[in-house]
Amino acid sequence: MRVAEGIPYGGQAIDDRDKRPFRPVTVAEAYGLLHAVFETPAEEDRIIARNPCNVKGAGQEESDEREIVPLPVVFKLAETVPVRYRALILLATFGDLRWGELAGLRRENRRRTQPL
Repeated sequence: MRVAEGIPYGGQAIDDRDKRPFRPVTVAEAYGLLHAVFETPAEEDRIIARNPCNVKGAGQEESDEREIVPLPVVFKLAETVPVRYRALILLATFGDLRWGELAGLRRENRRRTQPL
Protein backbone atom coordinates (compact mmCIF):
# COMPACT_ATOMS: atom_id res chain seq x y z
CA MET A 1 0.00 0.00 0.00
CA ARG A 2 1.41 3.37 -0.96
CA VAL A 3 1.37 6.15 1.62
CA ALA A 4 -1.46 8.06 -0.05
CA GLU A 5 -3.70 5.01 -0.54
CA GLY A 6 -6.36 4.40 2.09
CA ILE A 7 -6.04 7.88 3.62
CA PRO A 8 -8.80 10.28 2.55
CA TYR A 9 -8.59 14.04 2.72
CA GLY A 10 -7.97 15.13 6.29
CA GLY A 11 -5.58 12.28 7.07
CA GLN A 12 -8.14 9.94 8.67
CA ALA A 13 -7.68 6.23 8.06
CA ILE A 14 -10.43 4.34 6.26
CA ASP A 15 -8.86 0.95 6.93
CA ASP A 16 -8.85 -0.69 10.40
CA ARG A 17 -5.18 -1.58 9.97
CA ASP A 18 -4.31 2.11 9.85
CA LYS A 19 -6.16 2.78 13.12
CA ARG A 20 -3.95 0.48 15.18
CA PRO A 21 -1.11 2.32 16.89
CA PHE A 22 1.26 -0.67 16.68
CA ARG A 23 1.85 -3.39 14.10
CA PRO A 24 1.31 -7.05 15.10
CA VAL A 25 5.05 -7.80 15.18
CA THR A 26 5.61 -4.93 17.63
CA VAL A 27 2.81 -6.20 19.86
CA ALA A 28 4.22 -9.74 19.80
CA GLU A 29 7.69 -8.47 20.74
CA ALA A 30 6.24 -6.41 23.61
CA TYR A 31 4.20 -9.38 24.86
CA GLY A 32 7.27 -11.61 24.73
CA LEU A 33 9.24 -9.07 26.76
CA LEU A 34 6.44 -8.73 29.32
CA HIS A 35 6.27 -12.52 29.60
CA ALA A 36 10.01 -12.64 30.26
CA VAL A 37 9.76 -9.89 32.89
CA PHE A 38 7.09 -11.83 34.81
CA GLU A 39 8.91 -15.16 34.46
CA THR A 40 11.46 -14.51 37.23
CA PRO A 41 9.04 -13.40 39.96
CA ALA A 42 6.66 -16.24 39.07
CA GLU A 43 9.02 -19.18 38.56
CA GLU A 44 12.25 -18.43 40.41
CA ASP A 45 11.39 -16.00 43.21
CA ARG A 46 7.80 -17.19 43.80
CA ILE A 47 6.69 -13.59 44.49
CA ILE A 48 3.59 -14.05 42.35
CA ALA A 49 1.56 -17.25 41.97
CA ARG A 50 1.91 -17.53 38.20
CA ASN A 51 2.96 -15.58 35.14
CA PRO A 52 -0.06 -13.53 34.03
CA CYS A 53 1.24 -13.56 30.44
CA ASN A 54 0.16 -17.05 29.46
CA VAL A 55 -1.57 -16.66 26.08
CA LYS A 56 -0.15 -19.38 23.83
CA GLY A 57 1.54 -17.99 20.74
CA ALA A 58 1.03 -14.34 21.70
CA GLY A 59 4.78 -13.73 21.76
CA GLN A 60 5.38 -15.33 18.35
CA GLU A 61 6.44 -12.82 15.74
CA GLU A 62 5.52 -13.45 12.14
CA SER A 63 6.65 -10.91 9.62
CA ASP A 64 6.51 -11.06 5.86
CA GLU A 65 9.53 -12.30 3.96
CA ARG A 66 11.65 -9.39 2.83
CA GLU A 67 12.60 -9.16 -0.79
CA ILE A 68 16.30 -9.61 -1.55
CA VAL A 69 17.71 -6.93 -3.81
CA PRO A 70 19.97 -8.30 -6.55
CA LEU A 71 23.61 -7.18 -6.34
CA PRO A 72 23.63 -5.37 -9.70
CA VAL A 73 20.76 -3.22 -8.41
CA VAL A 74 22.68 -2.46 -5.21
CA PHE A 75 25.75 -1.36 -7.15
CA LYS A 76 23.65 0.71 -9.56
CA LEU A 77 21.95 2.40 -6.60
CA ALA A 78 25.33 3.11 -5.00
CA GLU A 79 26.48 4.75 -8.25
CA THR A 80 23.26 6.78 -8.55
CA VAL A 81 23.03 8.31 -5.05
CA PRO A 82 25.15 11.29 -4.02
CA VAL A 83 28.70 10.36 -3.00
CA ARG A 84 28.04 11.01 0.68
CA TYR A 85 25.44 8.17 0.76
CA ARG A 86 27.40 5.50 -1.11
CA ALA A 87 28.99 4.05 2.00
CA LEU A 88 25.56 3.91 3.63
CA ILE A 89 24.14 1.82 0.77
CA LEU A 90 27.14 -0.53 0.69
CA LEU A 91 27.33 -0.95 4.48
CA ALA A 92 23.61 -1.62 4.66
CA THR A 93 24.02 -4.35 2.06
CA PHE A 94 27.28 -6.00 3.07
CA GLY A 95 27.85 -4.86 6.65
CA ASP A 96 24.71 -6.43 8.14
CA LEU A 97 24.02 -3.27 10.16
CA ARG A 98 20.61 -2.10 11.33
CA TRP A 99 19.27 1.33 10.43
CA GLY A 100 20.10 2.85 13.83
CA GLU A 101 23.67 1.60 13.59
CA LEU A 102 24.04 2.94 10.06
CA ALA A 103 22.54 6.32 10.97
CA GLY A 104 24.86 6.61 13.97
CA LEU A 105 28.08 6.05 12.04
CA ARG A 106 30.46 8.98 11.76
CA ARG A 107 33.83 9.44 10.08
CA GLU A 108 35.49 9.17 13.49
CA ASN A 109 34.15 5.59 13.82
CA ARG A 110 36.32 4.15 11.08
CA ARG A 111 39.81 2.78 11.50
CA ARG A 112 42.35 4.76 9.54
CA THR A 113 44.33 2.27 7.54
CA GLN A 114 44.67 4.48 4.50
CA PRO A 115 44.36 8.22 4.02
CA LEU A 116 41.13 9.43 2.45
